[in-house]
Amino acid sequence: MVLPPDVIGTSALSPARIGEDAVRDRRDLRSGPVREFAPRTVLHGEGDRKHGITTIVAGCVALTKSLGDGRRQIVDLLGPGDAIGLDSGLIHVCGAEAVTRVRLCARRADPAPADDAMALYEQATRALSRQRDHAFLLGRKSARERVASGLIRLQAVLGAGDGPFHCPLTRQDLGDWLGLVIETVSRTLSTFQREGLLLIQDQSRFEILDRYGIAAAAALPAPTARDSRSPRRTGVPTTLGHAA
Repeated sequence: MVLPPDVIGTSALSPARIGEDAVRDRRDLRSGPVREFAPRTVLHGEGDRKHGITTIVAGCVALTKSLGDGRRQIVDLLGPGDAIGLDSGLIHVCGAEAVTRVRLCARRADPAPADDAMALYEQATRALSRQRDHAFLLGRKSARERVASGLIRLQAVLGAGDGPFHCPLTRQDLGDWLGLVIETVSRTLSTFQREGLLLIQDQSRFEILDRYGIAAAAALPAPTARDSRSPRRTGVPTTLGHAA
């Protein structure tokens, strides 16, 4: 589903409600109406014509690239305040799919005011930084480091803070994002649970029990302060299914 500005519906959401879901301390492009989409909605396909910039007000969106034989790579996960459609040219170089329920704000591709131009610049630089990090992850990190890095990124994108979160990605999605086969994703998550780093309930509810340990597993700098909760082992079965 392409999102041209002339078909973006108006929203019943009040400006106050929209503001509650926006990320603080970020400039957001909300010059157009807001529309809501259900999880797994295809927002646009790879190669579809662009119709301006769309900003995520709430929720999570995956950008994807696919090969003719069906193999897929999730190249980025976007959250509130991030923009869709920053590609150069007139077509989308990546497809976009709603991972969770999302609210999107579209604007036309007309000349942007100064504030919007600065917001676009900040969004583009954040996207470039994420792409460099992801290229490094795919090129140099081990499977264990990739899965740990993915958990940290997911928790941030979903706005879960230090608490538990529902993982909206299936094991296959995680593999497509981290460049791993589904069995490796499941095995690594099981290992983290056995080691007391992670608690998994109902296949998709995750809780990072040891932030210091997960950061070490991801080959990232340790958190400034170790989580006050001690790493603990649980009696939850460690065998994970292949679907969230």
